[in-house]
Amino acid sequence: MNALPAPRSCWLASLVVMLALCASRAGAQPNLLVDPGFERNALGSYHEVLNNFVQYQGVWGAEAATISGAVGPVIPPEGVRMLRVLPTGGVTSQVVQVTDVTPFAADIEAGRAVISVRGLFNADPDVSAAYGAIVSHFYTGPGLGFKIGHLQSSLFLDTDPTSWEEISGEFEVPVGTRWLVTQLYYGNESMNNRPCYVDATEMTITSSYLCIVSGACPGTISITWKHARPSEQQIIIYSSGLGNVPIGGLCGSVLSGLASVTQSGRPFGTSSGGEGGRIGRVNAGACGKYLQLVIFTGGPCMTSNVARIPL
Repeated sequence: MNALPAPRSCWLASLVVMLALCASRAGAQPNLLVDPGFERNALGSYHEVLNNFVQYQGVWGAEAATISGAVGPVIPPEGVRMLRVLPTGGVTSQVVQVTDVTPFAADIEAGRAVISVRGLFNADPDVSAAYGAIVSHFYTGPGLGFKIGHLQSSLFLDTDPTSWEEISGEFEVPVGTRWLVTQLYYGNESMNNRPCYVDATEMTITSSYLCIVSGACPGTISITWKHARPSEQQIIIYSSGLGNVPIGGLCGSVLSGLASVTQSGRPFGTSSGGEGGRIGRVNAGACGKYLQLVIFTGGPCMTSNVARIPL
């Protein structure tokens, strides 16, 4: 079945534009998913969850899946259990969870709310290129008839069942959203009629200084932003890994979200409306690196959270 389909064109990962939205790092945010590692609770019914948002919010509803321990070389990366997704014969095999996001209504209506989603994906040894995805579906009310849009991140997995690959995305929450469905799925055609796996899921919402990074690597990427402090200077910093090292310079001990801090180019300004943008070419050495925007004048340094340049 495929009650919540993602656009087929998104399967062509090499042809679509990668989108990452960066939000302010005001500290760790709570994970809004219940039982994100599939350790505690039994799976519910996919149809029950989608037909009764209120009653089944916080329940993982499976179309065709079980919760299991290690299966051969596939070992849960966190805890002792993981989600084992089975092929359905349809377009996708999916698991969903509903979340009431009304507590974030003020930031959502102001256009400042950003959702961050992530999960670790893996497949059986006999699956050569499993296609996994995380989709965020947005609703104005508690039911499928209130949907106003969806956004997704996806990946073709490698062939090593001993390694887990992260699928993650950061999306601006549409104005009017009050309910959200997090969908984890595999494309049935890619599963080779074998199980695939998910673990260590996360979904958070932050109030944000928005930074949109899009493009292809190697090639041309663009960085645009809004809700910055108006008429102040910014820099781009980057690293090969994630961490919490101090930014240094005028920012002193203010922490980045990076494992090291290298400045990319000269400082640049933003408009009086707190918006701006830059476009430039990047070579293959930049692919997969993490970047962050930093406002460093006019008060305490303000940072976006971390975006990743596409691989």
